[in-house]
Amino acid sequence: MPGFLTRNWRLKLLALVLAIFSWAGSSWPPIPGHPCRVASVPQPSSPDVSLPAGYLLTEVIPNLTVDISGD
Repeated sequence: MPGFLTRNWRLKLLALVLAIFSWAGSSWPPIPGHPCRVASVPQPSSPDVSLPAGYLLTEVIPNLTVDISGD
């Protein structure tokens, strides 16, 4: 087992450092007050929409709201 830890230790250390920087630099979940765009995705309003065989739309699906953020 010690050979597994000490073999390629420089590469493992580099991978750990990169992982920490990636984790620290990510902005998920979005930071409050950080600029983002909100998009509304319309859904079919009638049950006449063509659905795959075996599926039935029983009620209207409300529009989806999606937050879009990025650098």
